Amino acid sequence: MNPSRTRQATTFALLLGAVVFGMVLAGGLDLTPTGQAAAAAAAGAVSAPAAAATAPTYAGLPSFADLAERVVPAVVSIDAQTIGRGQQPNDRFHRRQQPQSPFDFFFGPRGEGDGQGESPREFRSDSGGSGFVVSTDGYVVTNNHV
Repeated sequence: MNPSRTRQATTFALLLGAVVFGMVLAGGLDLTPTGQAAAAAAAGAVSAPAAAATAPTYAGLPSFADLAERVVPAVVSIDAQTIGRGQQPNDRFHRRQQPQSPFDFFFGPRGEGDGQGESPREFRSDSGGSGFVVSTDGYVVTNNHV
């Protein structure tokens, strides 16, 4: 590369770096001006919550906010933990102990069979999800994995 091209590339890189640095600095120090649209909306006679409350529904459909407000009490969170002793799959997704070597994480521990077997020791399995109550006797509908 000739010296003229090298100088141009260096100048361009420095200029680009300065622009990026300036943008980061201006954003971090909050030097950019605030928008004028917020001030214009605040000067209006109708406030945002009042406008949202009177917003028309399309094709006679109920508001999603009203629907959510009615069904939120029926939504449940489910957390389950199983502690067992016995056969657990011998793969990296079910191990709770830390690998002894960085290679153990990717290739499995050495000297524990072919890696396809099962290990008979105590294990813990955590699971969770969500669902919703569909009847007064407490019947809960969830996804298949919960």
